[in-house]
Amino acid sequence: MNTVPTTGFPVMLRKALGELDPFLLVAHLARLGAASPPWISQRGLTKALLLAEVSPTADAIGPLPDEVREGALHWRLYVAVLGHPAPLAVEELAPELERLPLALIDDLIDGGFLGADDQPWQHRRDSLEGSYLRARLVPETVTSEEAAELGWPEAVARHTYLAGADETGDTVLDMLIDLHRGDRSRLFDLRAALPNRQRGLLQTIIEGAQVGRWPNAVTADRGLWRLLAAQWGASISSNATRAKPIDPNQGAFHSWRAFCAAYDRILAGDIDGAVRQAALFQSTDITGGRLGAEINNVRAYLAMRPARNRREDLDAAEEILEGIVDAHPQVKLNLVLVHERKHIRLNDRESWENPYFVLGLPHGDPDWTPRWRELSRRHRDDVDALARVNRAWQRIRDAGQATGFFRVPLDDDVLDAPPQRSSALVPPLPALSRRTTTTADDLDFVKALAAPDLLNEFDDTARGDHDRQ
Repeated sequence: MNTVPTTGFPVMLRKALGELDPFLLVAHLARLGAASPPWISQRGLTKALLLAEVSPTADAIGPLPDEVREGALHWRLYVAVLGHPAPLAVEELAPELERLPLALIDDLIDGGFLGADDQPWQHRRDSLEGSYLRARLVPETVTSEEAAELGWPEAVARHTYLAGADETGDTVLDMLIDLHRGDRSRLFDLRAALPNRQRGLLQTIIEGAQVGRWPNAVTADRGLWRLLAAQWGASISSNATRAKPIDPNQGAFHSWRAFCAAYDRILAGDIDGAVRQAALFQSTDITGGRLGAEINNVRAYLAMRPARNRREDLDAAEEILEGIVDAHPQVKLNLVLVHERKHIRLNDRESWENPYFVLGLPHGDPDWTPRWRELSRRHRDDVDALARVNRAWQRIRDAGQATGFFRVPLDDDVLDAPPQRSSALVPPLPALSRRTTTTADDLDFVKALAAPDLLNEFDDTARGDHDRQ
């Protein structure tokens, strides 16, 4: 009795092929396809031949028809890493991201199958690989430690700049550092190197420095304070008529600069200027915060300055200090000095000034003797100035320590702008360039995943329309 030949995939052959190593399976299917048996599908043959290629690329193979690009997940994944468009959903990819070779993750990123929103780094066990993927997709999130570990000089320089370093090795960032020092010698080159957004902000800062005023959005960025102060100072140095008392009512930055200006005038011996500057704080809300305590402390110090009739307003100094007595331990010590002074007869009182300030030095500066010698030489023909300097030196010598004088500021670091710089002027950090190369072993990994699904593609009776797995 004659039997009718079947056109379907022989069951025993399918079972035998299914037990083979994936690469042997691909080889056998390619050979079977070459024999053109009646049960083979053209789509299955095309896929087998594509898997059999040693180093296939989208450029070498050319476009693939839709029916070839479709199929089970691992087949579509293979097509995607080769550079072909493939119908891949992020939800399908997520479970595979932990085990895929890193180069294949890069292929999926380059092909647009993975992006920042997909957070592929979350699926990598190796923390360095996770940092690398973030550097490729969200470079601004990479920390300074991660940048160093990746050996990424551009990111390292950026973090070095933001941390307040004096040099980064990056030309643009080092030109920005020059501006933080008040140096405008490379301003033209910097303008040319910055992107439009950063260039516009730089222009706003430079123009504002001429009058000491900037938009609130600029002064609100404390990472810009050192730059604003340096450029404002450079502007005043180039035109002394701009050296006017600073209005502290313009905001936190101007309050800080007004305090610094009052202190600088004290050290410069310009007590009249310091008093004029401090007077502007009377209309400013300075009741709270660290800077408020510093401002009130310097107001109390200047309140002790004798009037023309030699009267010292110690009551005013006392009232101001009592209002901030819990703000800093040094306030209590300053207040004690005021109390003690009130009980000394007017003719028996020493100068109200901190003798370090008379020498133009910060409170407690150890170089008071060298400074005294320098000023003695400078004022040798000015009897009054020389007597004042000599008396200041004697008071420091006799005191033996700096605790016996009214201290301003309460903390020296209040005079410094925040050390961390703003990123507002820094050009955007380009994503890290790809560092992996897809090897034959990488492709073999995904080929091994895709090969078993080919058995479902080879049966012509199924017409290749199986559901995706």
